[in-house]
Amino acid sequence: MTRAMLAVALYRHAGSPTVTATAQFEDISENAAYAKAVSWAYEVGVVNGISETEFAPNASITREQIVTMFHRYAEKVANANMGASASLAAFTDSPSVSEYARESMSWAVGAGLINGVTTTTIAPQGTAARAQVAAMLQRFAEYIA
Repeated sequence: MTRAMLAVALYRHAGSPTVTATAQFEDISENAAYAKAVSWAYEVGVVNGISETEFAPNASITREQIVTMFHRYAEKVANANMGASASLAAFTDSPSVSEYARESMSWAVGAGLINGVTTTTIAPQGTAARAQVAAMLQRFAEYIA
């Protein structure tokens, strides 16, 4: 699953709203199939780039990036209950969760949106296959409904 694919999925979940801005990222062509979705997601605060000028649309998305997008969408678009939280201490690799993703990962684990890849690892830097993201999206849609 790529970063652009998840932006498109969230954009469509939001009903494909009108996009008033264009993507500010140099690596996104206005003609790209995902351009509107990324522009919308950036405009509403669901996504950030990997730098000021790059989004990396075709990069495989990491598990911590997924939950961060979910967290921002739930808070900024769905106005969902953001009270869920869980300690990450049971996961031996929890220190490798990036600082920007810590709150989102704790929320996603507490909300039951993401599970460990084993009983003791969460693999925040690991990527996720489309089937895994589909399962997370299903749980996410039920959570924000």
